[in-house]
Amino acid sequence: MSTHRTSDVFEDAARVVSAEIRRMQDLSKDIDREVDGLRWRGESATYFRRHARHQRTRAGHAVEVMESLRTLLLRAADVARQAKGKAGVP
Repeated sequence: MSTHRTSDVFEDAARVVSAEIRRMQDLSKDIDREVDGLRWRGESATYFRRHARHQRTRAGHAVEVMESLRTLLLRAADVARQAKGKAGVP
């Protein structure tokens, strides 16, 4: 695989990760919106709300990991582009 194609692959992967980050952020907002509007009361409602908050927290952690992954992919694309320039590849 040429270094040009390698940098493109890393950039494409970063775009896919960015889309997944947006999806997870939307999921977190949806969880908040739905739980806030819930009129259900009682012990089972408390459990449900606690579980929903836990899922929102997990989504937030996943976003943090994916943001790190996106940063690494973009850095890899930069390194591949720089290697192409140093190698004199057109």
